[in-house]
Amino acid sequence: MFNEPSEPLTYFNYYDILILIVLVCMFSFFTNDRIKVDRIIIRVIKVALVFLIIPILSMGIEIQLAVNKFGIDDSFTLLYTYLKVPIWWFLGIFLISYGSFINNRKK
Repeated sequence: MFNEPSEPLTYFNYYDILILIVLVCMFSFFTNDRIKVDRIIIRVIKVALVFLIIPILSMGIEIQLAVNKFGIDDSFTLLYTYLKVPIWWFLGIFLISYGSFINNRKK
């Protein structure tokens, strides 16, 4: 069940949902004021995760699941995986903006 590629027009499988939950928990942990860490380093880590690491990881997992299930590696068939990148960018911008909103509201 968990090793199935995403269905057409959903773009998210169970691993993507797990990555999103971990990302939300991690971002909420980093926006906590009790943590005394340089904010610039935290921002760079968040941007690197959202714009580079998470989309590539998600695409790799999806391609691997699709190849394991169907046994084909046709680049036209797996073209939908590129649509995951803007979706992750949008979700990441939303999470970063929400964290900034929460931090500004607390002050």
